[in-house]
Amino acid sequence: MFQGEELVRFRSDLSREKLFEVIEDSFRRLGSVSIFERGEFEISGGKFKSFATDVKIEGRLSKGRTKGEWDLTINYKVAPSPACWAIVAVGFLFLFLGMLILIIPYQAKSEVQRGVESAVRDAQYEIKKLKARAAKMKPPSLAKVVEYKPEEHDGGVG
Repeated sequence: MFQGEELVRFRSDLSREKLFEVIEDSFRRLGSVSIFERGEFEISGGKFKSFATDVKIEGRLSKGRTKGEWDLTINYKVAPSPACWAIVAVGFLFLFLGMLILIIPYQAKSEVQRGVESAVRDAQYEIKKLKARAAKMKPPSLAKVVEYKPEEHDGGVG
């Protein structure tokens, strides 16, 4: 009934496995994260599950067009649960009061959207942090190595 999509393109030299670790950590607060072979993952249960809503959050990590480019796509759907529809049907008989319960899935959609956006931002931040840390750990370039000449230093035998 209510759905949305978040798409983020980023650059990283991290391995696919390391990126999935970051994604799993960032999205764990939304629910249980299951990662599948083809770069797809699913978030189930979690904080958005309720008697009135069915929430489905799925994602995909895929290689971008250029080397080191990645696309992270998150799709989410929020729909009234069978219990919600039952209350709507019964409430409809009593002066349209049942229609008011449809507000619950609509509000849940906004919460899911904010949660997904926040988790995507966290994943981007963690990937940038890991990239910066990896850049600091690279060995110095050989062009910067200076040949040691003992005669130029004090204490050399001469």
